[in-house]
Amino acid sequence: MFRHIFNTCFNLSFKPQHSDTCKTCDNFQCILKGTSVSEDIKEETLRKKEEHSNLVERVNAEFKEDVRRATEREDAMVLTFDLQKTLPTPIHSSNIVYYKRQLWTFNLCIYDEVSKTAYMYVWKESIASRGDLEIGSCLLRHLQENLNPNISTMKLYSDSCGGQNKNIKVCART
Repeated sequence: MFRHIFNTCFNLSFKPQHSDTCKTCDNFQCILKGTSVSEDIKEETLRKKEEHSNLVERVNAEFKEDVRRATEREDAMVLTFDLQKTLPTPIHSSNIVYYKRQLWTFNLCIYDEVSKTAYMYVWKESIASRGDLEIGSCLLRHLQENLNPNISTMKLYSDSCGGQNKNIKVCART
């Protein structure tokens, strides 16, 4: 009954999300799907969406160029990093077990775009959270253990998660 009401009355559906999406793109999509939105607002939203798409394309092109340049030099490095989806431990589908307290496991993946090597930093929630200090600590540890002393240029790419990546604590720690 709930599914029917949400699907028919509110135009909402239930399905798993396939990948992370950009908050800005999601906002544009919601505005454009709105039935009570004026044509002027829709036109302005389409213009802003086009600007945003152009920015995304420029960043992607810059990333590819950074990787290309780094592969041609011995003193350059390009790393991407992202906190993966949290994993319940143990994994169990029984609703009785699922809704009782589980231990959540976190995994930060750091990928070296030049050497094509992935590094995983895994911890459980009883040790630490998944905030800016933990991400910064993993990055610092990775650089301390894996940074070639000949590297003079390094570029880091991540998603735009403000609580984990785009803040002064991560910058100061690394």
